[in-house]
Order: sequence, then structure tokens, then C-alpha cells
Amino acid sequence: MAARDGRVAGELDTAQVAAEAERLGVAVDRLIAGQTVYAPNRRLLDHLARERGALFTFLLHDDVQATNWRAEHAIRPAVVCRKAWGGNRTWTGAQTWQVLSSLLATAEVQQRDPVTLLVPLLCAPSPVLAELAIPGTITGLACDR
Repeated sequence: MAARDGRVAGELDTAQVAAEAERLGVAVDRLIAGQTVYAPNRRLLDHLARERGALFTFLLHDDVQATNWRAEHAIRPAVVCRKAWGGNRTWTGAQTWQVLSSLLATAEVQQRDPVTLLVPLLCAPSPVLAELAIPGTITGLACDR
């Protein structure tokens, strides 16, 4: 995190941050190659090995967050609803909730009126696509920074 913050503050240049990412990568490679008899540790090391190429992407790219807290925060309402039943006693109900919650969350992020989006979808005689941009393609929103 210090390397990323140093890059953002202009204290480190791209080559210095890349060198730090490489140093950290070598340390992770040594860790992954290590031996362990404790199964949960082996699962963690296997996961790190699978994700090795992406572990330090946030150091080199301004547009990549270091954590997934935004994604975790975004799914929180769905998790709460799921735990409180939320009408999902059937697979159809679960699928309906999934689509509806995704549409509502996307409308909020794009600062669009969800009713304006939902009315044509609900009145359409056959399925149609909502006029929503793919997340990440809209620039200038607070969540993209």
C-alpha cells in the first residue's frame, strides 16, 4: 500500500513501483512454493497461486482498487434480503430478485430513475433489454475512482 500511495503522491515513479511489485511477487512465489501439511493453508496457497498474476495489479494501474470493499458493499442489500427470506422460496423468485436488485443497483450508480427504467420493461409484451450501460464504462462517477 505504501508503494501505491507513493506513486499516487508522485514520490515514486512507475519503474520504482514496478520494482516493488516484482519484489513482492518474488516473496509470494516463495510462499506459494512452500510446504504445508495444514489443509486450509494449502488451500490458501493454491488460491494465491491461481490469482498470482493479479495480486499486485493495483500497484501499477490507477483505475484498479486495492480491495474489493466496493463490491462487498454493493452486494450487502442482497445478502440481508436473502437472510431475511426476501420472497425467494422458489428458484423463480430468486432469479426475479437477482435481476431486480441488479437493475436497481445499476440505476442508482448511474443516477437514473428506476421507475422510468422499470415501467417499459414491465409493460413490454416480450422480454427486452434495459437501457443501462455496462458497469465500468461510465466515467466520472464516484464509484469509478
